[in-house]
Amino acid sequence: MALESGELVSIVIADRLNRLDDPNEAQSLAKEYETLYQQKFNSRLRLCSMLRRAAFVPGLAELAIRFFSSSDSLRRHLARSTRSASKANLSVQRS
Repeated sequence: MALESGELVSIVIADRLNRLDDPNEAQSLAKEYETLYQQKFNSRLRLCSMLRRAAFVPGLAELAIRFFSSSDSLRRHLARSTRSASKANLSVQRS
């Protein structure tokens, strides 16, 4: 996520290079980055937060382990949901 976030901010900055001298541009740049960050990462962060909470509730953690142990495709789907769907990640998953 750190690398993807870095890529995202570099795209936002590159799109505005000719306007960075404008003092109001920094706020606009920050808002655009925040919006794009939320669009890209919010669902992944929410899912990871739920998994983290479940891990510290003993009964719930055991139930989740049994549930996800029941199906390879379910485990793969969960793992993919916590990662980017970029072409690079897809090619690694197929290997």
